[in-house]
Amino acid sequence: MDFNGGSLAVNITANCDWAVESSYEFYTATPSSGSMDGLSRIEIPASKSHETEAIVINFKASKTVRDTLKTKNAKLVITLEAKPFVELSANEGYVSPDGGGVRVSLTANHEWTATASGGIAGLTVKPAEGTFNSEVTISLPENTTGAARSAEVTFTLKKYPDVKAVYTVRQNPK
Repeated sequence: MDFNGGSLAVNITANCDWAVESSYEFYTATPSSGSMDGLSRIEIPASKSHETEAIVINFKASKTVRDTLKTKNAKLVITLEAKPFVELSANEGYVSPDGGGVRVSLTANHEWTATASGGIAGLTVKPAEGTFNSEVTISLPENTTGAARSAEVTFTLKKYPDVKAVYTVRQNPK
């Protein structure tokens, strides 16, 4: 399943009582038990994890035959994609009035791109795009404008353009 979660219907073929179990605490099975053939709807909520998860759903059937409990198990494994994210080690920093750069660590689980706003000529972001984690340098030239200035650099996941992280770089005048 993608990170949004979802539901699926599982047809159960049994000649006895059955139950649905999992160590994954966030799933819902409706119904979670039954007798004979049946259908159970498995619901998985949206992921909140930065890691892909393997969710194991067990179907356990049991029947007493000649005073002996007989059980059969079936297993369903659902892979839940990690929630898309891009995070920065800091949200803002300062560059010397003489110019220079700031480094920020970027952590992401998809390809990303950087765009700058604020109109500072000569602002550079290296690298300006990447796959997953990276050390990024944001550089500004000397500030001879006579006024403090700032710009925002937005890091956006290419596949999920609504997932962003913003870094504000500031610089005092020389």
